[in-house]
Amino acid sequence: IKHTLAELELIKASKSSGLERERHYNKADTLASFYTGAQSTSSHGYDTILKVAISRLEDAISNEDEELITESTRKAEKSLREALQKYPDDEMLLGDEVKLAKLLSDSERAFDALKRSFARNHSNSYLAASLSNIYIKKGMINEAKEVLSKVLDSSPADKLFQAKLGMLLIEHFPEDSLGAEHHFRRSFTQGDTNHINQLWYARQLYINNEYDDYLL
Repeated sequence: IKHTLAELELIKASKSSGLERERHYNKADTLASFYTGAQSTSSHGYDTILKVAISRLEDAISNEDEELITESTRKAEKSLREALQKYPDDEMLLGDEVKLAKLLSDSERAFDALKRSFARNHSNSYLAASLSNIYIKKGMINEAKEVLSKVLDSSPADKLFQAKLGMLLIEHFPEDSLGAEHHFRRSFTQGDTNHINQLWYARQLYINNEYDDYLL
């Protein structure tokens, strides 16, 4: 019931403005949060929270508020990361990810705001995730690589960015297969449940003819 009410609040927000709109966003967020975390049995709560975050970002872009664009992007990326950690293959959440990426890549104002914000703070991984995705979508692969590398310079233990850089090297810099191996090896820890990154690491070991390590 709470999830249905959360969706209704989101609909009400779309038909209102100003403080009334923000009030409905807040209520939708609060109601949806009951279906996240340890008590979550489906992705629906996360999906609603992401819809709210994306709607707020759309508002910020429409209002041409650079500071709000940056903060809304950070919150949307944070919500997306938390959702995909819980439900990594969920179709609704992956659809939200595509919508967020398209919204940001289609807005030059958002692109400029993220570039300026990242230039001031290379350690903000949420903004960096969006910025690198925009660069990739625009075909600016070297710039995307530079963003990912700068994040890892500041936060080398960030497994998500280790994997993102490893994948970028596989897709766009196949000659750097040792670099891809290096980053995928740091994208998981022994005994964790990040099986996808472990499979990519095993693939790179095989490609690099490191059969002894591959068979371990």
